[in-house]
Amino acid sequence: MIRTKAVSGLPANVDANLPALVKRAADQLASATSAAEVLEACDMASVAYDASKKAARLAKAKGAHDELIAKAHRAQADALLIESEAKRRLADEYDAAQERGEIGRRGDYGAVTSGAEVTPATAADAGLTHKDIHEARAIRDAEKVDPGVVERTLEKRLDAGQEPTKAALREAIQKVRDETRESLPQAIKDMEAAKQKAIADRKASKDATPLYNGLPADDRIAELEEAVRVLEAEAETLRAENKLYGEMKVQYEQGGFEKVIAGKDEEIRALLTRVESESQEKVRNLRAADRWRKRAIELGYTDREIIEING
Repeated sequence: MIRTKAVSGLPANVDANLPALVKRAADQLASATSAAEVLEACDMASVAYDASKKAARLAKAKGAHDELIAKAHRAQADALLIESEAKRRLADEYDAAQERGEIGRRGDYGAVTSGAEVTPATAADAGLTHKDIHEARAIRDAEKVDPGVVERTLEKRLDAGQEPTKAALREAIQKVRDETRESLPQAIKDMEAAKQKAIADRKASKDATPLYNGLPADDRIAELEEAVRVLEAEAETLRAENKLYGEMKVQYEQGGFEKVIAGKDEEIRALLTRVESESQEKVRNLRAADRWRKRAIELGYTDREIIEING
């Protein structure tokens, strides 16, 4: 078998590997029937995009033929087109899940609200960031306003011999958004402006809130309450230790360890004396009981007799 040489430092089959990556992503998206499968297709397309981008730049750096660079750019554009379509579908899936109450909504100030009895999932639970959702919705909305804008943008870049990048696509999407915003009725523009002003005012008000030790009042109070709780626990521990070792501490201050040992020796001596005294008392009581039992038997009483002692 004849092995084809690499072109300008690149693998000879680079132009075959990239389309294969793109095709796998396209097939995955075409067969996807769930949000998870669409997300997987999106990730596969992103991998194909990155691989194509690196291949094109490496080819250019190595002085490869323009045809090879163009093939890498084509694979890059196809991968980005698939990724954009996957994001468009993800936006629809995500919004539908929010409508069903499966994923929580975020208000202007970040509070999650839902009428569901069970706390709904978050974007992170779905494997998405809020940036991912924003970009997906932007692509979806731009395609609704200007169908085919993604593909036209990428093809225009290819025709001009330029790299079809995500940055260029974002710029085109933003242009559509800006044009759409400008075409809105003035009443809607005013409402949006009022909304943005309210958000800015609230943020400014929050930023202007007096800080206590670098924290807002509520956070500082919570911090101090936790500190008090810790101190109270430490105080309780110290009280228990003082109760247990307080006398020893006094003895140590009076005469060091020798005083402490002498004190313990005295405690031991007192305990031994007490044990000995109590033991002797028990012996005397047992002997007395035995004498009275014998005397009772001599007088004719038995163990079964009941002796009246109340006269």
